[in-house]
Amino acid sequence: YTTLFRSDLNTKVCEISYNKKVPSVYNSICFANPEQTVEDALIEDRLRYSSELKAQLKNAGIKCKDVVFVISSNKILSREIMIPDMKEKLIESYIEGERTTYFPMDISDHRLSYTVIDRNSVTKEMRIILYAAPDMVIKNYNALAAELDFHVVAMDCTGNAMYQYLSNNQASGMD
Repeated sequence: YTTLFRSDLNTKVCEISYNKKVPSVYNSICFANPEQTVEDALIEDRLRYSSELKAQLKNAGIKCKDVVFVISSNKILSREIMIPDMKEKLIESYIEGERTTYFPMDISDHRLSYTVIDRNSVTKEMRIILYAAPDMVIKNYNALAAELDFHVVAMDCTGNAMYQYLSNNQASGMD
């Protein structure tokens, strides 16, 4: 897979093998985004940005078309919540039913995702980080992927990516 971490100023690309227990990084690059092409997670000038991305990928010899976008944006909302402990398959519908409780504003144009942080068997609760990403951001990245003939494997936000990285490294003894 190719993972693209993008901020308003830079894009970082890592070519990674995910089908192993310990992923391998085969190649990575970082380049400055062309001026006025990206603003708070939205690719404003997709033609200029995609041209630069294509050139950078070609120069680095990165050919993989399966991508994971990791998005850094102030538009992505997050909350840490507690919910009753339940089976994994029930969490999504429970959260959807309570979405206005967790985000007391109109988020009808947002997609929700979550990460289970902890399960407490004593209190029978689950601690979850809940994310709400605007549909326009997701559509923007899907349009970029279509233009570049990429297959989007997943989209993530930097907050969750950092949490996953830190929790995995803490488990392996790195503090």
